[in-house]
Amino acid sequence: MKTQFAGETARKAGIFLPTALLFGLALLAMGSKPAAFPKHAGSLGEVKARVTIFLSTQCPVSKVYSPRLNTLEEQFKSQGVEFKGVFSNMQESQSEIGTFTQSRHLNFACIKDADGHLAAKYGATMTPQAFVEDPSGKILYQGRIDDNADKSQVHKRDLAEALSAVLAGRAVVHPKTLAFGCIIRRPAAAVASSQITYSHDVAPILQRQCVTCHRAGEIGPMALNSYAQAAAWRGDIKRYTQSRQMPPWKADPGAGDFQDARRLTGKEIATLTHWVDSGAPEGRSKDLPVPAHYTQGWPLGQPDMVLQPDRPYHVDADGADIYRCYVIPTDFAHDRYVSAVDVQPGNRTVVHHVIAYIDGSGASVALDKHEKEPGYTSFGGVGFTPTGMLAGWAPGITAHFLPTGVATQVPAGARIVLQVHYHKDGKPETDLSRIGLYFAKAPTDKTLHVIPMIHSLEIPAGDSHYSVTTVSVPSPVDTHLLAITPHMHWLGRQIKVVATLPGGGKIPLVSISDWDFNWQSTYFYKQPIALPKGTIITMTATYDNSAKNLRNPNSPPKMVTWGEATTDEMCLAFLHYTLDREHLGAKVALAR
Repeated sequence: MKTQFAGETARKAGIFLPTALLFGLALLAMGSKPAAFPKHAGSLGEVKARVTIFLSTQCPVSKVYSPRLNTLEEQFKSQGVEFKGVFSNMQESQSEIGTFTQSRHLNFACIKDADGHLAAKYGATMTPQAFVEDPSGKILYQGRIDDNADKSQVHKRDLAEALSAVLAGRAVVHPKTLAFGCIIRRPAAAVASSQITYSHDVAPILQRQCVTCHRAGEIGPMALNSYAQAAAWRGDIKRYTQSRQMPPWKADPGAGDFQDARRLTGKEIATLTHWVDSGAPEGRSKDLPVPAHYTQGWPLGQPDMVLQPDRPYHVDADGADIYRCYVIPTDFAHDRYVSAVDVQPGNRTVVHHVIAYIDGSGASVALDKHEKEPGYTSFGGVGFTPTGMLAGWAPGITAHFLPTGVATQVPAGARIVLQVHYHKDGKPETDLSRIGLYFAKAPTDKTLHVIPMIHSLEIPAGDSHYSVTTVSVPSPVDTHLLAITPHMHWLGRQIKVVATLPGGGKIPLVSISDWDFNWQSTYFYKQPIALPKGTIITMTATYDNSAKNLRNPNSPPKMVTWGEATTDEMCLAFLHYTLDREHLGAKVALAR
């Protein structure tokens, strides 16, 4: 049976979460009628309804809902509603559950469903997922808590509405809704013999492409560097690698040969799929690859200068994502040349990505209004035209030195504006992210320049395929392109940049056919691309401003133009290049 609001749920339930955090939408099992809980010790008065919430210590969506569940429990407990949390994932220990419930100050009792009995009895498939029973144990509602993991975008408060109806003696209007979040994980059961095993075939793939982020202390919401961990998440590994949502690499193959590409081959995806479908066999321990070594601290060595905000930023437990900009003075008495920049997120639980801009004009000072919290908020850009871009970090990106003789110039007295994208995780957090500068130690022959390609926008409401093209004037000089940074907002769907050489030949510079604002990157080429004098660069971008676009921030859709706000749009491609004719011939000052 399909509920009336199933389409609405699919459209709104997770659209403001990063795609990597949505572990699928699943139709809830039908017809499961478990026996009622025994009356909970310490209940106040008559129990008129019981709410069972299936949760997870690792599911990012489950984490986000912690404050809302506490609010609901507080709202309804005096009316005779009893809440209980259930943790059914096989890989979550009792101690992990205890730490989770204590750190998030959950007001209701929680239990470990060790053998998955309760999940099977209720037909629970997702976390978070709610079941409302009357005192006899009859299920009156099952499904989502509300319709959006971003509290600021919630339109339907399904669980609260269901409880209000039950307490008033009315029938629940929509007794079944779609839950969204993470699949409940149960032990693997081999279904066939397989020559593909975790030890021999799967572990090397995960180590190369996943464990950089999915290990203890990193941004990945779960670790994947052991058999037990990989087997527990096997269903999501299959789903998100098949759809190419993981690893998060948006650049299409065949348009640019980039450093640190995290794109799985078809053979690797087929291997992971076969392993999951065969019951996730472990294999022999002797076949395991040598564990990867990860450098602690600064992988490029101690920076010459470390910059950070003057105090930590406090991130609320729940609500919309935040783009916070921190203005950091450098106090350089003279121009400095930087050959590498490393970004270290302070709190990887909530830091989604970081971009460092150069402000050589002081424009950022007026935007930094000295609020109680450090910095200022600006979506997308930084609220002014920066002098240049210094660096960026997103999951999986590693710092590199620029080619010998190439450096980024930071003007004397410039400020660094550090924009940090925060995604909330269900409990208050603090962050103090920082960047490390590595000054050039050899003569700088060429400066790394950054120039944006820009196109103005007027995207009509309802237009599902609005396309714009901007064409550069022929380059007046010979250049080499080192990197490219495409940029759009929520309505963006595709962006392509192509160089047409003077002789008519074309070089695809970057192509993203499934744009996702949450997974932006600066793409550095393995080898700089020669663009001779007369080269023309063309940028084409496509937008979807219809109601069918799951990421559309406007409901109903409205005309969207260029701007910095969440509901505005942009069309940009930053070109990072050097000038062939430039030869500074200057020896730079060494860092002291």
